[in-house]
Amino acid sequence: MPQPKASVAAALPQLGVEGLVALGLARAESETVTPTALLRPQSFVDADGVGEWWIASDLDEVALDGALPADHVLGVGGASRTLAETIVPIEVDRALDLGTGCGIQALLVARRARTVVATDISSRALAFAELNARLNGVSNIEFRHGSMFEPVAGEAFDLIVSNPPFVITPRVEGVPAYEYRDGGLVGDALVEQFVRSAPRFLTQNGIAQLLGNWESDAAVAGLARLEAWVPADLDLWVIQREELSPSRMPSCGSATAAPHRAIPPSPRCSPPGSTTSRRAE
Repeated sequence: MPQPKASVAAALPQLGVEGLVALGLARAESETVTPTALLRPQSFVDADGVGEWWIASDLDEVALDGALPADHVLGVGGASRTLAETIVPIEVDRALDLGTGCGIQALLVARRARTVVATDISSRALAFAELNARLNGVSNIEFRHGSMFEPVAGEAFDLIVSNPPFVITPRVEGVPAYEYRDGGLVGDALVEQFVRSAPRFLTQNGIAQLLGNWESDAAVAGLARLEAWVPADLDLWVIQREELSPSRMPSCGSATAAPHRAIPPSPRCSPPGSTTSRRAE
């Protein structure tokens, strides 16, 4: 992975090795330069056609040849692509990307929003997200640090999107907690907090979209619990991709911890395709 310093300098005549190091994207030895981040092309398709961005993120497990650090900033994984493919393609004045990570959702909604606010509890993630906006010439995104809706208190948005750290991970010895994956709350409390809070930050006829995990038990089905979190005067549409027992969650969620490794779907994780919808009363 290390490259000759002369070759890197020749490939980046304006930035140079010193600039690369100053940005935190590489470290330099006497004769070599070693990358400390990934930079990958990411294609996308929307109503305006096909495009491509350059997306920077932390080195993955393959490059590190070991476990990811707790503050790892994920690139564009499967969950990111799922949300990006389902975001409603509407023109809006203001949009919010809550838990922006590397900034992929913010870049997408910025194509149809006058302004976008992108937030994250991770300063490292915000640094990558801002870098990615600059790399791709996107100037209508404002980046703010903080947890959940705290950075936008008192504001309202026409569109809110979020791919939050929703994975319900067992808190036992040997299971690492990642900022991008584990919200730090018990069970599905983070998703519940988002769903209950989002309506207060929407404009009239505004839309909020997210990915999430929620719990079911013998007394109350997961979809029923989720529906109870949303006021009756709001429209609700939920697509439940799959149901997993607690013993299956870690194995089926393992792809999140290895985002750039191809993991075939497990037959234990086959989606039932449940949906629920409700018109406002």
